[in-house]
Amino acid sequence: MAELPDPEVLARELIVAAEQCEPVEPFSIRYGPLTEEQASAIRAAWLEWKVEAGHRPRGKKMAAVRRGWRGHAQTLDAGWGHILDSTLLLDGTELPASHLIQPRVEAEFAFLLAHDLAGPGVTAAHVLA
Repeated sequence: MAELPDPEVLARELIVAAEQCEPVEPFSIRYGPLTEEQASAIRAAWLEWKVEAGHRPRGKKMAAVRRGWRGHAQTLDAGWGHILDSTLLLDGTELPASHLIQPRVEAEFAFLLAHDLAGPGVTAAHVLA
């Protein structure tokens, strides 16, 4: 397998692919399983590119990753990512399918919290406060 390129190179590849609505072969297929540190570095570089382009982080999302998905993605722990202002849609907003590479429907619920959560030890009571 090829050596994993710099995270900024991979982040830029993802951004260009999204802009051109072109899929990319998963990095884990090209370079082997990614460590948590490698995946985090790519995610951080991606966010930096997005912020420099004028997107604003609005929050984070987390996923309870199914084993089958995790195996496909070749990552080591549950998935999470950033929610950007450019990805938020108000109720009733049309989403043109021409902007999507492989359209699928996945319901995601987001909650706007009054305060940041800091852990360890964060409980449901902290979230509801």
